[in-house]
Amino acid sequence: MKTLDHVEPRTAISGDTTPGDANSTFKITQSGSYYLTGNVAGEVGKSGIEIGADNVTVDLNGFTLEGVAGSLDGVTTLDTPASGDIRNRIVVTGGIVAGWGDSGVRITGVGARVSDVTAQGNGGVGILVDDDALVSRCVVEGNLNTGLIAGKESAITDCVANGNAGNGIMAGSGGFDNDGGTVTACVSSNNNAFGFVIGNGATVAHCSASVNTSEGFFVGLYCNITDCNSDRNGSDGFAANGLSLFTRCTADANQANGFDVEVACTLLDCVASSNDGHGIVVLRRCRIRGATCLSNDGDGIHAEFPGLGQTGDNHVSDNTCASNAGDGFSIGSTGNAIVRNACSDNATLNWSLIPGNAVAPIVSATTNAGGISGDTYAGPFGTTDPWANITY
Repeated sequence: MKTLDHVEPRTAISGDTTPGDANSTFKITQSGSYYLTGNVAGEVGKSGIEIGADNVTVDLNGFTLEGVAGSLDGVTTLDTPASGDIRNRIVVTGGIVAGWGDSGVRITGVGARVSDVTAQGNGGVGILVDDDALVSRCVVEGNLNTGLIAGKESAITDCVANGNAGNGIMAGSGGFDNDGGTVTACVSSNNNAFGFVIGNGATVAHCSASVNTSEGFFVGLYCNITDCNSDRNGSDGFAANGLSLFTRCTADANQANGFDVEVACTLLDCVASSNDGHGIVVLRRCRIRGATCLSNDGDGIHAEFPGLGQTGDNHVSDNTCASNAGDGFSIGSTGNAIVRNACSDNATLNWSLIPGNAVAPIVSATTNAGGISGDTYAGPFGTTDPWANITY
């Protein structure tokens, strides 16, 4: 005995319930929940679905919005591309938005949520949302601009950006004056610029950047990057302005440096291997601890700060540099602390340090003359200094 409104309280998107206008095929003008009942074909000079009110949820219901050449956005809050309309608390979920002349999904206003959407082959940005947004489980692929852009203080999770003509994923709109929010469990690959561009103060975890034409990760200030991988990118694996923390990150086979960080960054337990440049490059007041730098075409760890009396003030400890084509440790600035590191088999020099650094003893470790089978070994190590660096 329920009425139709009780069975399906949402509004079906149709020419009767949400008639379009000169700029849209369908237009929503009232707050509420709406859903598609079929695919939508694009029209020249029009957006597919225009949202003209706050507090609107659009369920694409598994259907496809297929644009045409000369169309506008697939789903949008703009009346025209230059109108600047602001619509807050918009939700778009569950479908495919492909082939539109401009962006796939474009939501202006705070508090947007976009989930389970594939934006593919659009002429602009795949998915573009404003501040305080949540974008989850989306795929942005083959768009002719950046794949995914979220405004400041937004969260991006479980998204894939592949083969876009611009950057893969931009958090904080890529503006270093903006808060980058959080980016977790995302993949950005084969994009024709940066893999990830991250604004200030962001947390990035469990993300991967591969085969992008520029840096894998390009981050602003005060960021926390954890358990991320960057490989085979056209420039540095990770590049940072400063004051950021990298923990358990891996940079492999990038065409420039593995890590290129500037001022007051910290790298903990990171790996840089087989990069075309140096493994790790730091400038000033950085800390590198527990890194492994292997088989890079340049130096393993390279520290240099031109100017200001060449003062680096970096703390470099407990790292291993082996089989690099340049030096193991190349320290070209002063005031650095170099302790408890290990070097082996670097092609140029294991250690290359200019005067003016605090360097613990460097000891060539003695190898065992015979096999060891048992509980103890009394062979000499060459020093009892707990801060000693070793060559092995």
